[in-house]
Order: sequence, then C-alpha cells, then structure tokens
Amino acid sequence: MARFTVGLFLDWLSSPYHVNVVKGVAEGCRTRGWDLVCVVCGRIGSRNPLEWSRNIFLQFLDSPRFDAFLFLTPSLISWEGDAHLQELVSGLSRPAVSLGAPLGTMPYVAFDNREGFSVLLRHLFRDHGYRRVAFLRGPLENPEMEIRYRLFMEEAKGVGIPPSDVWIFPTSLVMEDGVGAARSLLEERERRNRFPVDVIVGSNDLVALGALSALWEAGVKVPGELAVTGYDDLAPSRFVGLTSVRQPPELLGREGCELLHLLCERGEARSRIIPTGMVMRDSCGCRWREDVAEQGYRSSYLEEVVEMGVVSYAYEKAKSLEEEIISSTSIPQIHEKLGTHLPELGIACCAVATYDAPSDPLKGASLRFFSVDARRREYAAGERDVDPRLLLPGEEWDTLPHPFVGVLHALFKGEEHIGYMLFDFSWENVHVYEGIRHGVSVGYAVARLVRELSQKTRILEMKSEALARSNEPLNREIGRRRQVEEELRKREHYFREMALFLPVLIWELDEEGMVSFANHTARRLIHKKELESPLPFLTLVEDLDQEHVEEFLERIKAEREISSTQFRIATPEGVVYHVLAQGGPIVREGRCGGVRVVGLEVEPFLSSIIMPEEVFFSHYHFTPREKEVLLLYIQGYSRKEIAKRLGISENTVKVHLSSIYNEVGVSNREDFFKVLKEYQVTQVGYHSFLFSVLSSLIKGDDGVRELST
Repeated sequence: MARFTVGLFLDWLSSPYHVNVVKGVAEGCRTRGWDLVCVVCGRIGSRNPLEWSRNIFLQFLDSPRFDAFLFLTPSLISWEGDAHLQELVSGLSRPAVSLGAPLGTMPYVAFDNREGFSVLLRHLFRDHGYRRVAFLRGPLENPEMEIRYRLFMEEAKGVGIPPSDVWIFPTSLVMEDGVGAARSLLEERERRNRFPVDVIVGSNDLVALGALSALWEAGVKVPGELAVTGYDDLAPSRFVGLTSVRQPPELLGREGCELLHLLCERGEARSRIIPTGMVMRDSCGCRWREDVAEQGYRSSYLEEVVEMGVVSYAYEKAKSLEEEIISSTSIPQIHEKLGTHLPELGIACCAVATYDAPSDPLKGASLRFFSVDARRREYAAGERDVDPRLLLPGEEWDTLPHPFVGVLHALFKGEEHIGYMLFDFSWENVHVYEGIRHGVSVGYAVARLVRELSQKTRILEMKSEALARSNEPLNREIGRRRQVEEELRKREHYFREMALFLPVLIWELDEEGMVSFANHTARRLIHKKELESPLPFLTLVEDLDQEHVEEFLERIKAEREISSTQFRIATPEGVVYHVLAQGGPIVREGRCGGVRVVGLEVEPFLSSIIMPEEVFFSHYHFTPREKEVLLLYIQGYSRKEIAKRLGISENTVKVHLSSIYNEVGVSNREDFFKVLKEYQVTQVGYHSFLFSVLSSLIKGDDGVRELST
C-alpha cells in the first residue's frame, strides 16, 4: 500500500504554541494512517541569516515525496507579508490547507481573533474601568496580530481612551520582548513615581508571561499595582492565573487535518473558523475561582510540569551529546556518537544528508547517516545519492515506521545552509533536535577543517620526503647536488615569502632550538616586528609547557618524523595564547638541521565557527532592531552597508550601535568584541573543553601521532 505523506511547513518548532499545533496535526495524521514531515523553514524573508537560509526548504514544495500540504501561515509570513508565500503556493497541484489565516484560494482553518478578544477588552475597559493601557502588539506583518491590534484600537477609541494614554510596544512572539516592555514601564515608574498605565495587554501569552515575570522580579504586585492579560491560554498561563483568550492550538491542528481529509476525498472543503473565548483569572483584577473545566486544565498543566522533568533530563543529555559531537575531529566519529546516544534520548529515527552544491541544493545530495531502531548505516560523500526533495532514498524511506511523524531541520556552516537532518518527532525532544542539529553543523565544520589541515600536512610530508630522497644522490654527484641545493634555496626563499603572510604561526628553529625565522603572524603574537637576533624558542613557551615542548622538538630531530602537540605562548605582558601545533624536521644535506613548527591559535579558530545565538542576546535587553543591526555588525558590515540593508539612515545605525555599547557596558568597537569573544570562548565553555578534546584526539597514546580525519 502506497504511503500518503503530508508536509507541514512552519517557521520554527520551540514555542508551546507551535508544539501544540504539531501535536494536533500529528494526532490527525496518525488517525488516518498518514505520514507527516514538519519542515522548519524559518520566516519568509527574515533578515536573520540563519532564518532566511532555512527558506531553501520552500523549494521542496514541488517534492514528489509530499502528497498534501499544511501551512502555519501567520508565523511564516510574520516578517514580510503573504505575497511571496502566495506566489509559491499558487502553482501547487496537490491538496493544501492553511492553518491560522487565509492564504490565496486554498481552504483554511483559523481562530476567531475578534470574538474572545473583544470580550476581554470590554471586560478591561468597561468592567474594570482601565483607561491607561499598554499593548504588546506582536509582529507587524502577522495577520492574527494585525487583527488584534486593530480591534484593540477600536475598543480603546470606543470607550474614549485618548491616544496619549495608549502605549504601543512592537514585539515579536517571545517572552524576552515582554520582559523588555515591562522594564521600559518600570523605568517610567522610576521617572514619574507611578506607572504610566493601569494594564498591560499582550497580543499572545508568551509576551504577557515575559512581562509578568519581569514585574514579579521587580516586586510589583499583579494585579494590585498593574494588571496583565494575554492571548492563547497556554498551559503556563493557567498555572500562574493569567487572564487570557482561549484558542486551543491542538484543535487547530486536528481541524486542519480534517479539512485536508475532506479536500482529498471530495476535491473541495469549506474553510472553518474556530470560536474563542475569554478566560478570567486573577491577573486582570478579578477574584478567580476554578470551575471544573479549569481544574482539568490545571491538572493537565501539572502533568506537563512532571513531563517537563523528562524533557529537562533529555535536554541535558542532548547538550552533552552536542558537546561530544563538536569535539569530534572526523565525520565517522560524529556518526558513531549519534548512533550510540540517539536511542538513549528516545530518538528512534535519524538521517543526515549534505548537499553536493550548497549554492544549488536541488542539484543533489549525499546521505551520510541513517538509523532506524538502533540499526544504522554510514556513507561517504557521494556514496549514497539522494534527491533532496525526496528527503531519503526510497529504500530508506520504506524502512521508516508507519505512520511516521518527523521533523526536518537545516544544517549550517556559518550562515550557509549545507544540508539537513530528519528526526522522528516527539514533543519532549523539541529542544533536543535543535541542540543535536547545532552540534552536527559545527562538528561537520570542525571535521572539514581538520581534514584540510591533515591534507596540507600530508603535502608537506610528501615534499619533505622528496627533499630527503633528493639529498641521497647529492653525496654521489657534486654537480647534481649543487643544482639541487640551488633549487632548494629557491624553494626555501619562495616558502618564506609565502609564509610571511600566512594566517598560521610558523617558526623555524636551528639545531640549538634558536628561532631563525618567524612569519608575521608568529611575530605579531609575541609583539615583535622583526627578529633582530635569534632567540631561544622555549623562552616563548609558558613555563609549565616548556618540558614537554622540549621533548617534542628533540623527538622530531631524533626520529625525523612529523609530530603534533599543543602548548601555550606567554607574552611579556602576561597574555597567554593556546596553540595547536605540528612540527617536522628541516633536512639539509642529508642531516636534520632544525625543526619547522606550524601552529594554529585556538581561540580565533573557535570564534570563527561559533556564532552567537539567541542565548547570547538573552543576557542583554536589545530591541528587535538592535538585534538586526548587531547581527550584521558582527558579520563585518560597515554602518553604511547596514543602513542600506535595513533601509534606515546611517545616523540611525550609529545611534543603535551606541545603544548596544551602553547595554553591553563598553564604549567602543574593540571592547565590544572583547566581550563577545569572552562569551564565545569562555562562557560557552569551549575554551577549556573543545581545545582539550581536540588536542587529545589529534595526538595518539604516545603523543606523536599525526593529525587524521
């Protein structure tokens, strides 16, 4: 029997709202024996590089793998509106249903955004008499948020609230923006000696919960000093007594599947509107008494709290796996760790595929890893081809459990979308998937760098061996030896000219361990513009590392073999740099005349592959625009270029950067990047962890094995 597969396209999969929508869709698909793949494709047109890179998945809309489609429309179009998505879906020949908002001519299921919210607003304005109001309006292009904003303004105007008493805070849909809005109001209270508003109305529960947490942290009594309401009625809202508007996201998913079923069976289906209603609790200023239904919701939430213990445990194990993957120096090591630890996390199915040409993902891909129920297969690049639109080759797809519910995540190298991972879905693992995805992305990048370094090392070894072999006939033929020596001098001169400007650290030591040559990078590290006279190499090395570095050099000279190690360089100012190094003998006239050491400073290497993610921003209170400016600033764009990309003036960019500096507690660009580097290298934990593991892996038990992939 042929499998029927539904593709659910959504922007992300971390918020309670998204997870519950997927729960409802998954329930509807399982009931009908359908497979489901949740495609995490980011908001369309987002200026966040790691988000718009995921938009590549929208090219899979013509995939033969999918028999029908569901779109979580409001979140997909919350950045630039629905014009682009309408254009993409206009040519679909297979059944499709929109969830949350209309989309083109396809049938849709949506909540009544006016009914319940209107009741809530009238309750606040008429029953409580609130006349000074703050509204957290949500993304400007989100159609649901726009309806709620317009209704809010209508109701406020209807009771005679003047515009001067209405505070509008543009927000996203996450708690952090609610925290930021509440803190702005707290600052106003400090300035005025009272709050400028009586109530905060959130366009969704997450921003309202963020505001509530910030107010409680500041010791504000809710609703005694300030009332707060939300919209969605998520489980945490019931537990903390947040007045809200109930719209069950699981029901949206189930109804969407029902509509899709009718569309497939009959060729047509009528759109549906799901009613909403106000849920009155303490936070608006009412005395809340639980009815039987409310007790059931609270009981349900308490069950979720217990289950969250399982989620937290799985998340901690996933973080440990993420760190292990990042520390790997070869792709087979990454696959071994995935195969060993995924079953422990309850992930029965997993696939990893990389694009043959990331600039043209549809050109082709290679399946690199596939596991089902602890049985796994591993492939080299190009060994197992797959059409990316099919996600998996037919043989592997047929081995998936039926019905299958999966989630498709993107792999990145920096900001470049290089492939994807497919997991079987369970709501307990929604955060686990992201951690593993990030670990594999970084792990693949590390493995590639190590492989490239190893290849370059082998080339150097081959050249060194060739030179050694060429020295043998020099002892027999004086004339030929002079020619070869002249050629060697030319090559040495050419090497030094190139080495001066290489970004790696290069030292050449004579037989006594004195530095006879150092390129620009190595001299800059120890603050020397020129080598005025030879100096002992060991004087550059941290005291505690001098003994093993001396043994490292002696071993190379004695055995004439390539060897690897790691050590620390200490400057006269007390600054310590961690160096990953490889050394080889310098052979002249058939004898070892010294050692050439090629090193890589670890901290910049780590900083180059680890970009700050959302957790970095949670330490500071940046506005959404400041986040956009900061992401481009970190990537090296000038103020003029940032202004052009964001459609603002250069002076406005300058103001945003000044605000960012003030928030971080610095006064200039140099100090800001010191703070960022400290976060990336030290606070994230890679300074000690990743470096030590890399070092131990590239060295064998005897400490001299060469780098390998």
